[in-house]
Amino acid sequence: MSNSSDGSSDLSLELEEMRCVHRKISPYVPPTPLIRSQHLSQKYRSPIYLKLENLNISGSFKVRGATAALLSYPIEKLRAAGVVVASAGNHGQGVAYISQALGVPATVFMPENTPLIKVEATRSYGAEVILTGKTFHEAQREMLAWRQGHENILIHAFNQRAVVLGQSTVGLEIIEEQGDLGAVVVPVGGGGLISGVSSAVKALNPQALVVGVQSQRYCPVTRMMKSLGKSLCSVAGCEEEAFDVGADAVLADGIAVKEPGTWNQELIRRRVDLMSCAAESAVAGAIMELLERDHIAVEGAGAVAVAALDQLFSRQAYRRGKPTVCILSGGNIDAAVLSRITRKGLVYTERMMRLQLTLRDSPGALAQLLSRVAEGQANLYHIHHSRIFSDHGVKEARVTLDLEIAHSEHGEKVRRHLREAGYEVQQQDLGAP
Repeated sequence: MSNSSDGSSDLSLELEEMRCVHRKISPYVPPTPLIRSQHLSQKYRSPIYLKLENLNISGSFKVRGATAALLSYPIEKLRAAGVVVASAGNHGQGVAYISQALGVPATVFMPENTPLIKVEATRSYGAEVILTGKTFHEAQREMLAWRQGHENILIHAFNQRAVVLGQSTVGLEIIEEQGDLGAVVVPVGGGGLISGVSSAVKALNPQALVVGVQSQRYCPVTRMMKSLGKSLCSVAGCEEEAFDVGADAVLADGIAVKEPGTWNQELIRRRVDLMSCAAESAVAGAIMELLERDHIAVEGAGAVAVAALDQLFSRQAYRRGKPTVCILSGGNIDAAVLSRITRKGLVYTERMMRLQLTLRDSPGALAQLLSRVAEGQANLYHIHHSRIFSDHGVKEARVTLDLEIAHSEHGEKVRRHLREAGYEVQQQDLGAP
């Protein structure tokens, strides 16, 4: 099996070869569940299934490719040389986990702003973690410079044949349970997962659609596919080069990759049917939706497939009545980030709204307003009451209310109730995550 990461390997992944790798890694990486989402199936009036790679060992699909890559080398060579990787977080965890299981020293280069949960998890598997650079590509550059003075074997995060073969096992497991698949929706960063999944799916069900999803802020593959007439994206700003933002500013940090692997690009051009992008607000909403309705915790990169369903179904880019599988690629989400997402997600899912009103600055005016809000059965989340720093009259006060509501219809009912009580109500946009 070739381990080339320079794009020179044979592009074809044979079905029997993928099945062989699946058998080889199965003692280390058990299959993950594929479940039907009752909520999403009702919402889109079509069967929606979730492939729970967030429940995989080390919290993501990356352990599959890492295991396949390490097992492609003689164990004595691995133990003598050790391995080295550059990673945005999940690949490093996967390599660290399987390296520990095999007794192989591992060194992992990660960006300085990698979520702490991913850094500490990688260290917990016994790997040496070196934090450097602001992006995955900067960390990778430092790793390549470091490797010139070391003998460690490089396990690439995505642009390596053995790694892609490992990721193909996700597709094999999906087809095993849902052979009459309509579409599979796959997160895309460096392209290793979708290269492997599309190879397996197209080998077993050529009619099934393979749809890739990227973050709006990091979408080079979507732009590449748009030139081939294979882009669904309608997100504003998708055409812009947004790669000057750090991965820590992107909710789907696990797929914040500036450039996919050269080999992966060729596989994507051949086998992927459509690409799309997910806005930050949609990703936050998908995380919230999965947490509340399906009781599943995922990171931003793991939620993009669900975040793209609105575009997929609104454009009717699916096989009606056939199962759609969303791959939830990872679940390594920091608790502090989840807290912020929860608040932002409430806005996106229309569970929170901000109202601005002007009151007479007199005793009891604020209490009367809050009484009206209570009558509308809205829950007060935050209030800002200003007598000075605004453009209202001297004998007036400006009040801003952040209210928790049940849904958009409830919010309209609250606004109508306040207007009927004589208040001039303005609704403000709380902003996208």
